[in-house]
Amino acid sequence: MKRLPLHLIFVCIILISVIACKDKPSTIDDKDFDGFRGIKWGTNLSSLEQMTCKNESPVPEDKAYCICTRQDDILALGGAKLESIIYHFLKDELLRVYIRADSNNANALKRILIEKLGPPTVSDEKYNSKMYVWQRPMTETFLTIESDKMSIIISDINAHQKEEDYKNQIAKNGAERGF
Repeated sequence: MKRLPLHLIFVCIILISVIACKDKPSTIDDKDFDGFRGIKWGTNLSSLEQMTCKNESPVPEDKAYCICTRQDDILALGGAKLESIIYHFLKDELLRVYIRADSNNANALKRILIEKLGPPTVSDEKYNSKMYVWQRPMTETFLTIESDKMSIIISDINAHQKEEDYKNQIAKNGAERGF
């Protein structure tokens, strides 16, 4: 658990780097890379069968955030075994997918991502952690490798802005009603 804050710091640093490099052209025309395993970004949760979900909002009465697993998901990507695939929804729309695996699968998953997306837009290898970022027209992908675990975050290219817009609306509503 002590690595999570360091991991989040790296994600923030890389996210800022990616935003700064946003205007760089993509090496691949991948307009079809919109979502994960056939579910496009923005797909409404109610249209998806076999999802098991729970509320993950920091405010319990706010039902806007939820995380889900798909009952028949295959926990493998290419030849690499996965520990979990978690689907994140904001206001019932698919926003991102979070994949966890043992770091023994890191090289295989990195090769799969390079095959699918080309070379990473950003690479950062510091301390005991490595991070690679791919930014495409509709999707951004983060691969983080630590000594014992690794994760892939695949998200709508506008996920951060959608979350910020939602948080700003919550703050505005709170300011209007709470004072």
